Parts: sequence; C-alpha cells; structure tokens
Amino acid sequence: MTAIEEALKWMDLDKRCGGYAGHCLKCDEGLRRKFDTAESETRNALAEILCSCTLADFEKHQPLLWLVALLNTARYEQFVAGLAKLAPYSREQAWQIIRMSEHNKGNWCFILEPYRKTLFKPRFHLHAAIAPLLLAATVRTGNETEDAIALLDYFAPIADSHPVLQQALPLWRAEKARREEGRKAEWLQQQEQRRIEAEQRKVQWTARETELQNIETGGSAAILRAVLDAPILSAWDCRARWAKISETALDALPREILEQVAHKIASQPPSRIWSGLRSRIEHLLKSRAHSAERDAHLAKLKGKSLLERLEAACDSRWSLTYFPADWADEILQGVLSIPEALRLRLLSKLMKLRKQRHWRAVRKALLK
Repeated sequence: MTAIEEALKWMDLDKRCGGYAGHCLKCDEGLRRKFDTAESETRNALAEILCSCTLADFEKHQPLLWLVALLNTARYEQFVAGLAKLAPYSREQAWQIIRMSEHNKGNWCFILEPYRKTLFKPRFHLHAAIAPLLLAATVRTGNETEDAIALLDYFAPIADSHPVLQQALPLWRAEKARREEGRKAEWLQQQEQRRIEAEQRKVQWTARETELQNIETGGSAAILRAVLDAPILSAWDCRARWAKISETALDALPREILEQVAHKIASQPPSRIWSGLRSRIEHLLKSRAHSAERDAHLAKLKGKSLLERLEAACDSRWSLTYFPADWADEILQGVLSIPEALRLRLLSKLMKLRKQRHWRAVRKALLK
C-alpha cells in the first residue's frame, strides 16, 4: 500500500455520509477532530505525504488536499515551499494550482479557528511565496488587462500588493457589477418564466377539472372507462375519489369491465387507495362467481324430493346455511319422515351453527 493510499485509508472516506466526497458538516468536523487529536507522529506523517504529493496526485486524490487547511503554520509553509519549487510554471500549470487552491473543499468544510486562517490559509495560491510566480505565469505580455481581470476573481484579497492587479481593479469591479446585473436579469427572467408556466398549468388544470366533472356525470361506467383509458392513475388522469366508488355501483357493472379495471390497477405502481378499489372489485367478482356456482348447484336440485335434496346437501362441502331457508321449513314439517342415517348426517352438519335461526330450529327438532 502506497503512502497516499494509507493517508486516504486513515481519512475513512468510505464512512462519510453521501459517499466518498459527500458534504456533511458532521463528517467534516469528525475528520478535523480526528486530525487534531491524532498522535504527533501521525500528523507529521500526513504532512510529509501532502508535501511530497505532485499536482497530478492532488488531481487524482482531491480529498488529500482538504488536509492542507488543518496543517500547522510550519507544515503549511513547508507545503507552500514545495509548490514554489515547481516554478517557473507553465500557464496551464499555474491555472491548475489556482483553481485547485480556490475550489479546495478544505476552504469551507472545516470550522476553523481564526488563528488557523492566517497567511490566507488554506487558499495557498494567495501565499506571498507563490502568488507572484502564479501571476507571472498567467499574465501575458500585451494582454495584461484582460488577464488581470480574469485573475482578480481569485486574487482580489491581495490585489493591492501587485500593481498589475491594482490597475485592473476598477475594470474588474465594473465587470463584476455587469455579471451581477446579468445574473439578476437571468433570475428575473426565470421567475417570469415560472410565473407564465404556472398560469398555463392553472388554465390546463381548470380545463381538465371540467373534463373530469363531465366524466363523473356519466356515472360509474364512464368513470371506470376513464380509469382504463388513463395512461397512469395520477391526479391529472383520475380523481382519487373515483377509487371510493360504492359497492352498489360496482355491482351494477359487467364482469368484463371490472376484470379489466382490476388488471389495470395491478399493472400500476402501488397505491393504497387504488389497491383498495382493486381488492373490492376482486371480492365482488369472487362473490358473483360464488353466487353463480350456488345458483347452478341449486338448479340441479330443483324438482327433486326433500330427502334427495337433503342427501345432496349432506354430500356437498358447504354448510346447510348455503342452501335456501325454505328447506329448513320443509324439514320442520316432515321431521318424522327423515331416516335415522340422514338425521345423523344432518345433525353433524348442524352441530357448529351459532346463527341462522331457521337451521337452529331444525337442529333442535332433530335432537328430540
């Protein structure tokens, strides 16, 4: 493991909120406290790693640069001296150092005491040891004013110490004012655009509300057809109260449309209110299927004698309450004619009844 890798491992970057470089004041304060309370050997080792890193290393491992803000004055001077040794800089190299220093997260992520901000620390490009070298590499002959205006965005705090910057200060302030006016105009334009869009959405929503009201006047069938036609079950396409359609209204609709609506809801993202409608539809369809099965079964028994019907009832998997209540009245009238074996089977079916007044009377009659 290289020294840089050991330093990055010591920083515990993988444990930070939001990942490798997530911005969290709590994590930043934890890193500062960890550095300040570390043993002197650890701090010195980290400082040596920072002083030995190249610009390419800092570009590749930007979190290392955060620690510059935590160095003591002696180590900070050593770090700046190491950068000064790279001079003379190329124009590209100088701009790399300037941007690296200005945009270093260590400039603002740590809550630093006033004494730790001396010597323009940690914005090391403003240090007296390298600021002249950076200016010499970035100000081009014959293009001094333009370059100075661009550099003042980064060197304004020390402009009075450098004539080339001091001369361009009025022009830079004017340029800065123009930028501010441009940002203000852009902001006002964005606000106006948002207002126009909000008005358009209001008009569109009013028209959509009228369409939804017209759908509701068409009744339950029209509402469910609108649900089927909607691309998604959003407030724009379907009103939430449509999911609370009454059981009576649902029962009046054909099975096919109910099945289609249940399938449509199942294919949409989970929604508590629409899932409730789906559950009610599925329960209604099961109830209909059960009623149809019951009617078909009773139709087969139509015209048969009471004993034949009772035998069929005892053979079925259903409770006797599943069968018509008038059967109970017939049993009461002819209870004495029921064979003993059939009477025992009927009692077996009736022993667990707690409700159904008619069939409870049958049980009492059979037990006599």
